[in-house]
Amino acid sequence: MIESLQNLIRLRKWELDEARRVLAEMLEERDEMVRRIEAIDAEMADQSKNSELEVFATSLGAYMEGSRKQQKIIYDQIVQKDTVIEEQQDKVAESFRELKTYEIALEQQQKKKAQKLAKFEQDMLDEQGLQRYFQKDDMFDSAQ
Repeated sequence: MIESLQNLIRLRKWELDEARRVLAEMLEERDEMVRRIEAIDAEMADQSKNSELEVFATSLGAYMEGSRKQQKIIYDQIVQKDTVIEEQQDKVAESFRELKTYEIALEQQQKKKAQKLAKFEQDMLDEQGLQRYFQKDDMFDSAQ
């Protein structure tokens, strides 16, 4: 029983590690999307500074509109990614709960085994004590 619980615990730990790895990748992808939006903001600010030149002034409006559309697309992707991340966080939490359940069951099995062993040892010591007592008692009776 204990060995099968240990095997289940190893499996659940691996599943939990895998779920955490996937979650970390998703969070990194989301962070990259945020960095892309920030880069577009910085680029738009830089282009706004250059709008004083006539060449840039005519195309700045179209550039800004394109940049905002690109940011909107990325924002929508972030919202979708947040939904997937939330689902993965739920999977991680569930994997953790399952792991803890098996760890607690293993701990209880080990306690039961230790209690049985302690009881067995105590019974053996009690038996030896009784045997010694009766041997001494027999020796006392035969000496009289």
